[in-house]
Amino acid sequence: LQVTLLTTDNQTMQINIFAPESNPFKAGQIRTLKMNDGAVLFENNGTEYKITDSESLMQFYVMCVQGTFTYSKALLMNDVTLDGYEWTTIPTFEGIFDGQGYKISGLTAPMFDIVRGTICNLKLDANVEEKLSSNVGRGLLVNRFIGTMDNVEVSGSINITGSTADYAAVGGVIGKIYGESTITNVV
Repeated sequence: LQVTLLTTDNQTMQINIFAPESNPFKAGQIRTLKMNDGAVLFENNGTEYKITDSESLMQFYVMCVQGTFTYSKALLMNDVTLDGYEWTTIPTFEGIFDGQGYKISGLTAPMFDIVRGTICNLKLDANVEEKLSSNVGRGLLVNRFIGTMDNVEVSGSINITGSTADYAAVGGVIGKIYGESTITNVV
């Protein structure tokens, strides 16, 4: 397992952690990472990651992409505008994303590709244009979803082109819903 640490002055440090094959673990299973002198480098108490601005939203993206998002819940603490940022879809998110009634705007790609969990109390504004080369689901918020979605408001546009555009599952909010999912109060 490789862990990337981000210091307060935005410097990064890579640490390799080895576990016996008989007892493997993933990043999300690490509770505390301490130095030999007892100094705590990382602690996951299963609480919330707070998204306060575009920079912390981009850090949330990085953690999801690197597989180091170890919190049980992501909380949006303010309206966040991504003007000036080129958004790339978060490949996978598992957990709870609670927008707390705040809005994310300025997305130029779907926010999530795959979500297994809960998205609630979120407002989103996105304008997506994509050229597809495979038959997949596309939505402004999430491409493929399994879980619970409640109290979500999405605005914007989605324009899909390409050789498989006629066969793609396209939705304003969700591209494809899988399994037993519950969708309520979503517009």
